[in-house]
Amino acid sequence: MEAARLRRQVRTLDVLRDVQVAYAEAAAAEAELLITEARLIAARQAQADIDRRVKSARDPLFAGSRADMMTAQAEIARDQARDRAHNARAALARFWSGQPDFRLALEPFFDAKAPVVPSMFTTPDFALLEAERNIALANIRVEQARAVPDPTLRAGVRYLGDGANVAFVVGGTIPLRRNDTNRAAIERAQAERTAAEADIAAARLTREREIAQLTVRISAAAAEAERIRAEVIPPAIRSVEQVREGFNRGGFQYLDVTEAERALAEARARRVSVLRQYHVERAALDRLTGRHAGISSSTSNAERR
Repeated sequence: MEAARLRRQVRTLDVLRDVQVAYAEAAAAEAELLITEARLIAARQAQADIDRRVKSARDPLFAGSRADMMTAQAEIARDQARDRAHNARAALARFWSGQPDFRLALEPFFDAKAPVVPSMFTTPDFALLEAERNIALANIRVEQARAVPDPTLRAGVRYLGDGANVAFVVGGTIPLRRNDTNRAAIERAQAERTAAEADIAAARLTREREIAQLTVRISAAAAEAERIRAEVIPPAIRSVEQVREGFNRGGFQYLDVTEAERALAEARARRVSVLRQYHVERAALDRLTGRHAGISSSTSNAERR
């Protein structure tokens, strides 16, 4: 019964990890949609500026056609990002059989910090392995008990068929099992116990190695996302503003504006990609450390009541 309860908790933790991954995918899709919408707004603004310059004969006609093309491409990218965001929300909503018509709070998605792994923690996975080892130990005792012959005792009353005379009869048997000592079953149970102990040791080493690797990657992703936010995006925004100002004065060409806008969009997209990977690997780390074990156990207790 304990092993069955622990298996339920392990499956619940797996589902919670899948929910975290689906949230990361949905939040990243929403962030990418915001980037494409900002780029579409910039393309439409540039298109309006180009139209005015073409009408005043400050730019050739092909500049207006190029601006129309860039705006159309930005609209296509925005529509594709909108579809991806809708599909990601739908995938997330399937966990509670809901509909994708909801909005995600993106503040937690952009909040990336280096993980803090507790020095001591327990997870249902290791508790399940220990329960399976205890089952193997119990099976050894069962098979050893089966190797001992069980005496059979009988007692009863027998009517002699002569008047009212009766007799009290007592008997018994003891099997002589010279060759059947149940040795094979005992050795199989002992091998299962050894395998269970080996599984515990291997799982502990694998978990420690994976936690160390995930901690390094998550910390690196959090640092990169913060540096992009603080060191890359602000200069890119200033570059766009300066190029637009120079373009309105006639000092830059339309290609300079689009190049600055593209660099800004790529910096923002890189940050979203890094944050997406951060949350996916954070879900894996939470699963290994059993961060949400309290949620799974409380849910099981509530259902039992």
